[in-house]
Amino acid sequence: MHPRYPRAHELTRIVIGAAIEVHRLKGPGLLESIYSKCLWRELHLLKIPAEREIAAPIEYKGYRFDEPLRIDLLVDECLLVELKTVDSIQPIHKAQTL
Repeated sequence: MHPRYPRAHELTRIVIGAAIEVHRLKGPGLLESIYSKCLWRELHLLKIPAEREIAAPIEYKGYRFDEPLRIDLLVDECLLVELKTVDSIQPIHKAQTL
């Protein structure tokens, strides 16, 4: 088990609660970027460090691609959060998360 797993596991419940709070206050239908900012703010109010839109380099067999992967939220340097504003989760969304 990764040494940061217990912290990430603990944060999962908090982040889900924060996301529910954002949705309760803002409702459906907004852009992902708005929900991302609101969730970042909610976590900040909870005193949980989080960074938005982190660039993660992509490498494959020694080749580094010019375009990095964009991480929606990195919470306390151990939990990656992928936000979606869709009516239903499709296979492509699951693939993006993996």
